Amino acid sequence: MADLKIDSISAETLAKWYLRFNGYFIVDNFIVHAGDDINRISGNIVGNHTETDILAIRHKFSKEITGVLHIQNDPKIITPQNNLIDFIIAEVKTGGQNRPNKLWIEKKLPVIEYVLRFAGFIETEEIISQVAIQLSEKGIYHDTDKKYTVRLVLISETKVNQNWQY
Repeated sequence: MADLKIDSISAETLAKWYLRFNGYFIVDNFIVHAGDDINRISGNIVGNHTETDILAIRHKFSKEITGVLHIQNDPKIITPQNNLIDFIIAEVKTGGQNRPNKLWIEKKLPVIEYVLRFAGFIETEEIISQVAIQLSEKGIYHDTDKKYTVRLVLISETKVNQNWQY
């Protein structure tokens, strides 16, 4: 039997539904606008720095109950210690790709800060900057007040590149 190949649109759709069925609200294909780069502005058109496949947020009291049935969440993504607001920046990869977009590899902090600012649950620019730095270095940020986590999640059909552990 031949290996099943999946195209990028189908992979992103599958990833969105996976996150949705685990209690996340989704923003897909999020564009980080490049209004700060005059080389990316042409007439009335503002280009972009990057596109993030999925932004997903799950609130700590999220449950899905239908009648007497409780929909079970996947313990691979929802862990018992993860009873905080959980914000995920997800990159979906197909075709043998197994590492995140260039912005993560090059640690483009202004772009990461843009995404965090859009999410709207971090109050100050100083904290947004701190979260962006730790997220770019470790792929995860745990709030010291234990209110939220921020994670970069790579969803790939192949094993994750060893140079990208998180």
